[in-house]
Amino acid sequence: MAACDKPAVVTTEPADDMAVTTTPAESGVPAAAAVVDTADYLARAAAGDRFEIDSSKAILEKTGNADVKAFANMMVADHQKSSDELKAAARKAGLEVPPASLDPDQQGQIDAIRKTSGADADRVYLNAQRTAHAMALSLHTDYAANGTVPDLKATAGRIATVVQHHSDRLSTISVK
Repeated sequence: MAACDKPAVVTTEPADDMAVTTTPAESGVPAAAAVVDTADYLARAAAGDRFEIDSSKAILEKTGNADVKAFANMMVADHQKSSDELKAAARKAGLEVPPASLDPDQQGQIDAIRKTSGADADRVYLNAQRTAHAMALSLHTDYAANGTVPDLKATAGRIATVVQHHSDRLSTISVK
């Protein structure tokens, strides 16, 4: 089944990258939304879930804000579930989700949460969540529309719905 990924890899040749990058920018969607390569999608989705879980656990150790705490608990539960669903869909397609690894920016955001306290930590966390959810929504929505593996496309669509719910919830949380 790894051969299923080969056409997607071919579409990421330099000439195609330029075309793909231009189209999302013209539509106002971040260029990151143009990913259709299955291996890249799986790696980025796994890293996104890992970031959501780790950053939420970090704020749970610090926050006294009931709304932030409820949101962070929801993030841990929902992103563990989406990780499990992604792994199951990948296995069904004969693929494997790579071990999740945080990029330096993600690790830096978690470190910033740990180094701050009170409302400042809540603000750092919520801002990181807003950014991460915008990126995740673009990633999952794009793969659901343009991916090459049917089971993963369906899973990406379900995950995108959950991520949209998280984004909507984020817009209702304020820190004084």
